[in-house]
Amino acid sequence: MPDGLLTANELGAELRVKPDTVKHWSRTGRIPTVRITPKVIRYDLQAVIASLKSDSSTRCPKGAAEQAVIVVDALRNGDREKAVECLATLRREHGIPLMLGSDLDAGEVSHD
Repeated sequence: MPDGLLTANELGAELRVKPDTVKHWSRTGRIPTVRITPKVIRYDLQAVIASLKSDSSTRCPKGAAEQAVIVVDALRNGDREKAVECLATLRREHGIPLMLGSDLDAGEVSHD
């Protein structure tokens, strides 16, 4: 086997995602693969990281992902006020219409 190639489990551990996520990305073409045999697939970490970086630049405006992480962390810590503040930043600076659970509980969908 070529040196430096990782299994889905190993790549998942490196990227801190589940191996099923790695396999999904592989099936959908989001990350490159190296097919060793018809059933054995491996991954080059540097090629995968490069692919994810280029893909994420088209998926999420710069800074939006960081704000979204802050929202999730704030909600996990029970700081709804901080989450609302960060959601407002996402709406204002990135034009991303997001809402908190109470909006979803009411069945309303906002497309600001």
